[in-house]
Amino acid sequence: MKNRTRTASIALAAVFSASALIQAGGQAAPEASAATEQGSIVLLGDSVLANPAYAQILTKGFGPVPGLAASPGTESVQAPMNSEYLPNCAHSENTVGATLQSRGHEVYDFTCAGAGILKKQDRIEDLNEQVDELVAQGRVSDNSRVFINIGFNDVASPENLPASKDADYVAQVSEQIDKIRSIAPGAKISMVTYPVIAEGPLGLVCPLRVAPDSKMPMTIPAFPVKLAEDRLEARARQVAEAKGLGVVDARAASAGKNSCGPDAERWVAAGIDVPAENEIYFHLTDVGINGVADLIEQA
Repeated sequence: MKNRTRTASIALAAVFSASALIQAGGQAAPEASAATEQGSIVLLGDSVLANPAYAQILTKGFGPVPGLAASPGTESVQAPMNSEYLPNCAHSENTVGATLQSRGHEVYDFTCAGAGILKKQDRIEDLNEQVDELVAQGRVSDNSRVFINIGFNDVASPENLPASKDADYVAQVSEQIDKIRSIAPGAKISMVTYPVIAEGPLGLVCPLRVAPDSKMPMTIPAFPVKLAEDRLEARARQVAEAKGLGVVDARAASAGKNSCGPDAERWVAAGIDVPAENEIYFHLTDVGINGVADLIEQA
């Protein structure tokens, strides 16, 4: 039981992303002319949408990685962050935003690995800083669709998990929505729930997937992760109700498709996951990235 509890705690910690470094500027907001007349897609949130690569997490969290060399004789380098709008936020080249862009959408992806809303983090662009930068850059208009997925990094701190913190979450996310509406009152804003990590009443996860379509992956309960998912879904729905928003229900769409599912169906990577290759543990697989992109496209 002790090992299971420890593993569940590790599983919960694993969904919390690496930090990013830049701080939002204090410049005045220009007119929202940068968003296309056809209607842009704006993404706000954490590593679930940003989908950082392992090398980016290592270099941002611990400095340059030996062996990741820029040229012969170079000991180590920082991995490029690849975020166009928040340059020091870690994005891989395989993200929900990039997928939507490849489908012909105008996408402004302000997501940042490690972001939250309930606790201030000096080296991370949290939701409030993402929105400040979005407004400052004028990347939102009345024709925009804005999607917000936030909160898992907050509940890494146990004091932010109880239902008593729901009101704080609703108030702080609502404040950011008001900022967006102050310059783009016609923008359609939606909350995005998290995809299923811990499945079923016991919160089952599969930390090891070492062969394609493993028939009997190792399954363990990670009930604390399920509790976090329950709380975060409730909070997203409370914000949606309070502010008149839509809900993009990635949690419902991914039911039965967590790290224990067949490779061709599962939305979430395992801890050690050979079939999913470079995907971060308990973050989106290629199937999951396309699944979330489909939901956003249809919203």
